[in-house]
Amino acid sequence: MFSISVPPTINLSFSPGSLQRSGPRGSFRAVTGSYRLRLLALPSGRRLFLDFDPALSRELQPSLTTQAARLSRLEAQMEGLIRGYRRRLRLVGVGFRATQIPASSTAQGARISFKLGYSHDVEKNLSDFIAEGVSVLPSRLEGRTKGTLLSLEGTDLSRLNQCAASIRSLRYPDPYKGKGLRLA
Repeated sequence: MFSISVPPTINLSFSPGSLQRSGPRGSFRAVTGSYRLRLLALPSGRRLFLDFDPALSRELQPSLTTQAARLSRLEAQMEGLIRGYRRRLRLVGVGFRATQIPASSTAQGARISFKLGYSHDVEKNLSDFIAEGVSVLPSRLEGRTKGTLLSLEGTDLSRLNQCAASIRSLRYPDPYKGKGLRLA
């Protein structure tokens, strides 16, 4: 049996087979599957306990590492609901920059255009990232006027890292000169 502490700003609601968590930055719904979740109010605070379903046979019960990994992911998602996560990508190279194209000037909606040393500009739709719960903005650092820094923010760490990886795949850093998209 494993447990984690639940902050007071997180609201939990249980339904058969799922767990809904909501906090100041949003909400998540998770399918619990063969796990049984219990919320107990202890003198030290609220704790969420994770047990396997006793109706399962011994061979089908998940291992301790699987239970610990699931509980760790629940804890990371609750932390994201309170504080959120941020990743920064730095565009390194002469003429490399990212600019946001507003929705009013394009028919497809808001997009980000990247100049990455190719013969053409590479564009990504912002609606794909918004659907994942991630906001992407070209940002300024230390008074620079060029769009050489890209800021990604979201509540789910795994989705945020996946979006950062998909942007970074546009131009991986060169192993010799270091030109490309780097995690800052």
